[in-house]
Amino acid sequence: GPEWTVLRFTSKEAWKGAGTRYTDVLVPTKNGSCSIEILISRTYLVFAKAETDGTLVTTPCMGTKLESEAKEDLQFLRARADATTVRVDVPFSDVPSDYPYQAAIYDLRRNGVISGYPDGSFRPERPVTRAELARILDGTVLPYDFIDRRIQQFSFSDKGLPFSDVPERAWYNLPVRRAFRAGVIEGYRDGTFRPEQSETVAEASKMVVTALSLELPDLGAVWYERFIKAVTERKAMPQTVRSIEMPISRGELIEMIWRLTEHIENRPFVSTEHLLDRQCLTSLDSDISHVDLRKVRETWLGWYNAERTKRGLRAYRFEPYLNRSAALWSNKAADNGAISHVRPGTSAYYDYAGVKGWFQDLGLEFRNIGGITFTENIGRG
Repeated sequence: GPEWTVLRFTSKEAWKGAGTRYTDVLVPTKNGSCSIEILISRTYLVFAKAETDGTLVTTPCMGTKLESEAKEDLQFLRARADATTVRVDVPFSDVPSDYPYQAAIYDLRRNGVISGYPDGSFRPERPVTRAELARILDGTVLPYDFIDRRIQQFSFSDKGLPFSDVPERAWYNLPVRRAFRAGVIEGYRDGTFRPEQSETVAEASKMVVTALSLELPDLGAVWYERFIKAVTERKAMPQTVRSIEMPISRGELIEMIWRLTEHIENRPFVSTEHLLDRQCLTSLDSDISHVDLRKVRETWLGWYNAERTKRGLRAYRFEPYLNRSAALWSNKAADNGAISHVRPGTSAYYDYAGVKGWFQDLGLEFRNIGGITFTENIGRG
């Protein structure tokens, strides 16, 4: 089959979508009559096809050609630009003018760093995944000398990326490779990158601070202390951040990067003391081998919030401090040899059969191990 190269184009104009500063496109380097050579000093009209995973693919057979040879095509497209172009200044449906991080989101959007979803939303409250974070950093702060340049043309080598779960044609392949080469991201011991896993405030702070090459304070008691201080001391930690272990939202991440890159210090922020000196205990968390508990929690919370949405209720956010409470209650139940649905000091309780049936409706069956169907804590039983 053809060998593919990821090429990064600077977008001057765009149709069928909002213009962005950079666009990553897969190009076949060896594919018979459709082989392609892109020269750095030239400007091109690029026709690209969107794959199901969002990856853009182009070949000369699709019509990709030098701008100097595409005058008629450009005239045709520009004459229909008003009907086919989604303009950058169209507001996101879920980022109103009073949203606390609206200025940061629209500023980075105008610079082509971020884009929204096909439905016109940005989903600022959604946790940032590792792949998304790599892409955002790639569009803002990563140095471009990590792109290999070879005699008037450029490409990017697949060498040096040890992750088993980053497909060659994934939309995040190039950003992950560049961030890895720049020393901004690391993988896991099992050789994975886990692109869909959400990032915590501590993890995101480390990646952002590393990518920006910010000066770090002296070593702290724990690994994340230096990176948290590097953000908080610059008054760049968004005011909605309550814990270093909570997943950071898309809006919070954009706000943090915007403040750090633009040197903005006059907006509400979270102090170092609040995040480090007043940390609640989050120990006693469960550790089940071969299970991504964060993914389990996010899935469970997603189900729960879907039910709340049906009832017109606001969505809940994951609170890591409750892990300790859940674990303590589970340990207490284990010591007693039984578990009660009634909390101390109240007569309220939940319907065990109803909860079990709710999960069954979602396609989740629990095995009965030692008489335990499920308990207060996912890690027990």
